Amino acid sequence: MLMEKNPQTQAYWVVGILILVVIITLSIGNNPPEDETSDLATTTDQFSLIEEATPKTAPPALGAPTKAPSPISASAPALLPAIAMVTPAATDVWNIGNGHEINWNYAPNATGGLELLNNAGNSIGWIQSSIGSGQTAFTWNTRDIMTARFGATLKNVEPGNYKIRLTLDGRTDSVISAPFTLAAGGQEANTRVIRLEHDLFNPRSLTVQAGEKVTLVNSESITHTITSSTNGFEPITLRRGEIRVINTNSLSRGVYTLISNVYSYRTTGNLEIK
Repeated sequence: MLMEKNPQTQAYWVVGILILVVIITLSIGNNPPEDETSDLATTTDQFSLIEEATPKTAPPALGAPTKAPSPISASAPALLPAIAMVTPAATDVWNIGNGHEINWNYAPNATGGLELLNNAGNSIGWIQSSIGSGQTAFTWNTRDIMTARFGATLKNVEPGNYKIRLTLDGRTDSVISAPFTLAAGGQEANTRVIRLEHDLFNPRSLTVQAGEKVTLVNSESITHTITSSTNGFEPITLRRGEIRVINTNSLSRGVYTLISNVYSYRTTGNLEIK
C-alpha cells in the first residue's frame, strides 16, 4: 500500500538538505587544501625580512647631481714613485765633445724630449726632440743642441753651469736634473750608473777609481735587495725607481760580485774598484 505524500513533510526535507549543503560549504572554505602557494608565501616573507634588515637608500631627487665613483678602489695599486733624473748628478763635470749618458730612474710610459737649461732655469736649446715611452737613458755627444724642439738648426753648447730637463708629452710635470758643469777640457767628474732592468745588471761589469760616484738604480717594478759575496759591502734594498749612491771611498779596492735576491745567482754584476 502506497503512502500518500505529505506536502509539509517534503518541505522539511528540502530545508534540511539546504542546511547540510551550507554547512559543508563553510567547512571547506575555512580549511583550504595545502599547495605550493603556502611555500611561496613563506619564501616571500623571508625575503621581506631580509629587505627590512638591509638599509635602504632613497633614490636621488630628479635633477640632483650624482656623485661620480671614486677612481681609487680599496684594491688600487700603490702609486708609482716620481720620475727622477739620475745623471747628470750634482758636481758632475762633463767635457764638451765627449759622449755622456743622461739617465732617469725608470721608463715614464710617455714620450718626451730633453732640454738644456741654464742655472736660472731658462731654455738654452734641445738636446733630443723625441724620447720613447720605454726609454730610461739617452747618450748625448755633449756638443750639439737644437734651437727649437722640432725643425730647428743645430748650435754648439758653450762651457758653463747647466741643468737638463726631461719634458713628458701630455703631462704637466717635468723632471730637472741637479746642476752640473760643461767644461772645455780637463779632468771630468762622472757619476757612474748600474741599472737593474730587463732581469739583469746593466752594465754587467763596471770599473771605477776609488772615490768615483756609483749609483744603483732600480728600473724594474719589483723590489731588489743587493748584496755581495765580498766582505764590506752592506746590503742595499731598492724599490721601484729608487736610487742609491755607493760610496766607493768606504770600500776596499777589489772586485765586488753584486747579487740580487730576485735574480739570485742566475745573473750577477761586477763592480771593480781600483
